[in-house]
Amino acid sequence: MAKVMIVEDDIELRDSLVDYLCECGHDAQGVGNAIEFYQTLARDNFDVVILDVNLPHYDGLSVAAHLSETSNAAIIIMTVQGAVEDRVRGYRSGADLYMVKPVDCEELAAAVVALSKKRRKTESPSSSGGAAWRLSLTDFQLSAPSGKRVDLTRNEMRVMEMVSAQAGAIVPRAELMHFVSKGAIDPDSRALDAAISRLRSKVQAECGMTLPLQTVQSAGFVFAGTILTT
Repeated sequence: MAKVMIVEDDIELRDSLVDYLCECGHDAQGVGNAIEFYQTLARDNFDVVILDVNLPHYDGLSVAAHLSETSNAAIIIMTVQGAVEDRVRGYRSGADLYMVKPVDCEELAAAVVALSKKRRKTESPSSSGGAAWRLSLTDFQLSAPSGKRVDLTRNEMRVMEMVSAQAGAIVPRAELMHFVSKGAIDPDSRALDAAISRLRSKVQAECGMTLPLQTVQSAGFVFAGTILTT
């Protein structure tokens, strides 16, 4: 059966769906927000991800867009937003299926089976081994899962070195600022945010992929992917 992740902030609904899918024979688990999901995704892979749209930190559409670029998981959006324009946004974000709440559990389970079977048929045999980013500490280069590389500045290298060492965990803003600056820091400075924004843009332009370095509001940053250092 399928390995399923449910990202839903309604605890009662999330637990009931996890229980039902497990009773159907699936390996299902759930989290309450996007950050918890990204932290789990850094350690594990899933056949199907079921996403609510209204989530803390990041909405389900942005999570779906990230997944569609970096993962082979099938994506089911499950939300109360049922207007045509909402559905269009969902499919454009990368959803394989858009379901409007309340969702029938039996229908959801059937969709999980169908999408996981389709995923296994279309998945490349080598795809699971190429999903990691790679950071070269000696060459100051970051390699995307696509194989394309980007040269990093010294400060960009320090940012990537710190977040890669704690991939899947939130790196506090002050801790990262101190590591990058190697000295006194101004807690009100936006220099770090500007540097990370430039880094994301550079990676997107040169590698054609979104760098999974996420900002956690009022907390810090998290690298929501797999990264190897050499």
